[in-house]
Amino acid sequence: MTTTNLPSLKKRIVVGVDGSPESLRAVDWAVWEAQQVGVPLEIVHVDIVDEDVLELLDYTARLEKRALTSGVERAQALAPDLDISVKVLGPPTIEALLKESENALMLVVGSRGLGAVRSLMLGSVSQACAARARCPVVVIGSTASMTDGV
Repeated sequence: MTTTNLPSLKKRIVVGVDGSPESLRAVDWAVWEAQQVGVPLEIVHVDIVDEDVLELLDYTARLEKRALTSGVERAQALAPDLDISVKVLGPPTIEALLKESENALMLVVGSRGLGAVRSLMLGSVSQACAARARCPVVVIGSTASMTDGV
């Protein structure tokens, strides 16, 4: 029998943040899981608009930066010793997160629970990630707590 050593590219948990309470709960869960598994955490944020346009829109730029900062601050407060990296990606959101899933141990995202009708009409980042990601996906809902499933 021949054993092939596979490259260890999938040695991190990726969590997407957008500043919503659900995405911050996703950070909580991802921090806990990264600590349990003993892998680094990568917090990613996808800009709503391209960086060039973002610079022209000061208010939007501040919101975008705050979304990422709030996720990082939360993760550092929960686990000061955890290896945390940060990445800002360009739009579109779903495609950016799916690309990150290619080399991740796991992708964690929050879900705002838009409801069945609005989800179908608007599309859902969490649904698309769960269906098409290249790694396991954990979707944290709006009512999730750290005691759920732990």
